[in-house]
Amino acid sequence: MATIARENTTPEPQQVRTPRSARSVRRMFNQLQKDGRVTAEASPLLHVGKKLATENEVLRHEIQGLRKAITEEKKKKKKKKKKKDKRGKAMGLLEKGENAGQPLFLVLRGLGGLASG
Repeated sequence: MATIARENTTPEPQQVRTPRSARSVRRMFNQLQKDGRVTAEASPLLHVGKKLATENEVLRHEIQGLRKAITEEKKKKKKKKKKKDKRGKAMGLLEKGENAGQPLFLVLRGLGGLASG
């Protein structure tokens, strides 16, 4: 007994990729115009699509540059932090001729008015 194979009659939807660049928008528009699905009256849509695609490309490039700048800045900060002494900066309280091991006496001026008031 012979079996008859049945063909699938339901059309599969075409998976059309969304154009992202001005070039791909123009190509898609020209192809649709050749197929007769788009008339010449729709050419303003082509110009809008090109403009938006170009703007999108510029913004993507700008975002990429900003991300790169942020990562470079983080690397600089991290490198600078590693170089920094863990104890902090010296305050420079010693004057010429004094040794680091000697006691240091500080006079706070301006507190006399606070104590009597």
